[in-house]
Amino acid sequence: MNKRFYLPLCFLGVLLGVSFCFAYLYDYEPRMLSENLRLAGIGNLDLVIIERINEINAYDFGESPAGAISDNKGQSEICIPFLYGFTVFGDTAYKREWHAAAGAISSIFKPGERIALGGLFSKAKAVEESEFYMPTSKSERDVMRYSLMASWNVVSRLSIGFRGAYHKLTQEDSSFYGTYLDVTKVTCYEPGLLISSGSGNWQGGFDYKYKKYSREYGDTVTHEFAIPIIHSSSNLDVGIRATLGTIPDSGLLKSVNMRSIYKLPFGNKHVNFGFQLGYVSPHIMDDFHYGYIPGHQTDMGFGMAYLNEGFGLLGIQYKKEISTYTGFNTPFSIHENCLGIGTEIRLIKIVPVRFGYTNINYDYGYGGTGYYDVITWGLGIQFPGIGLKVDFAHNLYIYKRGYYGDETDYDHAFGLAGYFDF
Repeated sequence: MNKRFYLPLCFLGVLLGVSFCFAYLYDYEPRMLSENLRLAGIGNLDLVIIERINEINAYDFGESPAGAISDNKGQSEICIPFLYGFTVFGDTAYKREWHAAAGAISSIFKPGERIALGGLFSKAKAVEESEFYMPTSKSERDVMRYSLMASWNVVSRLSIGFRGAYHKLTQEDSSFYGTYLDVTKVTCYEPGLLISSGSGNWQGGFDYKYKKYSREYGDTVTHEFAIPIIHSSSNLDVGIRATLGTIPDSGLLKSVNMRSIYKLPFGNKHVNFGFQLGYVSPHIMDDFHYGYIPGHQTDMGFGMAYLNEGFGLLGIQYKKEISTYTGFNTPFSIHENCLGIGTEIRLIKIVPVRFGYTNINYDYGYGGTGYYDVITWGLGIQFPGIGLKVDFAHNLYIYKRGYYGDETDYDHAFGLAGYFDF
């Protein structure tokens, strides 16, 4: 999700890896409201609609590789997504263009009930060009990601898992002054274990993550220890994940996240109630360039959705994020509010049509405000009997800029993905 509004210090935007001045300055690949295209088409109702990436289980919510065996209802899966995005800027002072494309293939293969093997490969490229009373400057960013995962159910109540990942970012910036090349490599190793209760309703685990950021001027290494706790029943799922990590040369990372969803059934219809709460300190940026800002962030959210097997769904959710920055002479807070609504209509049983709207607004606490809107739509095709689904989604980001809010930028993101479960 892009944030493009001014902060008291531009340093915040650079350190956090997002641009508050104009779109995609620091984006390495196209992004949608959600990685899952069904959620991306309905305004990202991720608190109340369960999809394959946001299940409240040990693998998705708990982020434990040991939970891969039971993920996706125990089925093997293959996913092939493609994304494309571009920006139409509202500036008249100078010319600027941004566009990006990405493709990936991921799979988890489960040859039996006790073993899961998986992997992912993805590649993305983003290009930004600008011209301001001088020859055009150009920035190219190439991203490659690889990962492998294995999980083994050692005995009925104990599973172990391991995930290894390697990411590489290549940035080349060309301008009147010359060419600058920067390469960042990120290596990550994650072993984990998971213990289940006799009833199977409870799961608890322990995970360790080693992450190394390699750049020309030196390496940065972090360590994280996490404890996921999951409760699952026919109508209620609850997940809690507590993390304690190291921050290079300065203190500890502390975070806790909780999410729940309650399903109220009646006939072939039901209502989902979703809730989330989270806390992290300090503020961390850890995509390709590791950094932190003293302070803390609190997240909360709730929503509800009505689902009818014959009709589709209708849902609404609200999220609030309060970011407090304490490392400045005058501490301040930023309040982000996100309201999303969405619907899925089954005009034809195997072809659901999706629409949604999301509004994101900011209150900087010193009188400054900002906002942007996202209009979403999409559709899917479900092939009965063979476990194949194809989804398409489009997100239109509408940003109001300028001192009087009289300039508008339009960011488009398109996605097409195929899912095969077997």
